[in-house]
Amino acid sequence: MFYVHRPYAIEALAKIEGEAAMPRLIETLKDKQNDVQKKAAEVLGNFGDKVAVPYLIETLKDSDADDVTKSVVYALGQIGDSTAISGLIQGLKDHVRD
Repeated sequence: MFYVHRPYAIEALAKIEGEAAMPRLIETLKDKQNDVQKKAAEVLGNFGDKVAVPYLIETLKDSDADDVTKSVVYALGQIGDSTAISGLIQGLKDHVRD
C-alpha cells in the first residue's frame, strides 16, 4: 500500500479528467479533512462552472475552518455567478469573528 497526498490527487484528477471530474470534486467538498475540502473548492473555482455554486455555498455554511471558507469564497468569486450573492452575504454574517 502507498500513501497519496489527497489534495495533490484532487489536482491530478482535475488535470486528467477536466470538468468530467466535477461530480467527484463536489462530493469531496464534504470530506472530513480541511485540506481536501480546500483543494476541491480551488479546483472547482478554476473550472468556473456555475453547477458548483450551490455545493460551494453549502460548504461555506457548514465549515468553520478559515482556510476552507477562504477557498470557497475565492472559488465563488472566480465563478462569478450572481446566485452566490445571498449565500456570500449569509456567510459574512455567520462567520463574523469577535
